[in-house]
Amino acid sequence: MTFASDSCTAAPVPRARTALAARIVLGAVLSLSVLACANTFPAPNSDEETLEVVFDVSSVSDFIRQTETGHNVSQFSLGWFIDTLLIDIASRDEELFRYFHRDGLLMSSYLQTTFQSHPREEIATLLRMADDGNQTLRLAACHALGALLYIPNAKDPPAVQDNDRRLLLGELTALRELQLQARDQARPR
Repeated sequence: MTFASDSCTAAPVPRARTALAARIVLGAVLSLSVLACANTFPAPNSDEETLEVVFDVSSVSDFIRQTETGHNVSQFSLGWFIDTLLIDIASRDEELFRYFHRDGLLMSSYLQTTFQSHPREEIATLLRMADDGNQTLRLAACHALGALLYIPNAKDPPAVQDNDRRLLLGELTALRELQLQARDQARPR
């Protein structure tokens, strides 16, 4: 396989070597996802802290600033952050954990298959779950997923990108507010 940037004399990469490299990368990603899910439920009265991404508003604030200045956020950066955030949220809510990881799916697999196939239905399900309890975390998960729907595409017309940024900004702002609420609720009294 050659690319336009390769020299004209470059030999194609053997298919077996490319397939092996792809398997190694996939294995590394899956291993990291499994490690992120390990030890997800601390003991009820444990002082041990989990990932704490749910309480860190600095990343969301960075995405908000970038969006407010008219720049498109990176799909990779926001997607990776949302993946990590949802893992943290699910580690604090057993019902969400079971929902996201049903059928043995990792969070990244859930996002790439179930959510990508039916995003609005998945968000509606989380909204219904929020009515049943643990509202702050479940609504944060809803807005995190909602943000993934509005990542602007640089290939779209400027008006479409502006609208996507406006909708993304709304989801990120709501997410930040819910993160602050979750942090306040988790503080010892």
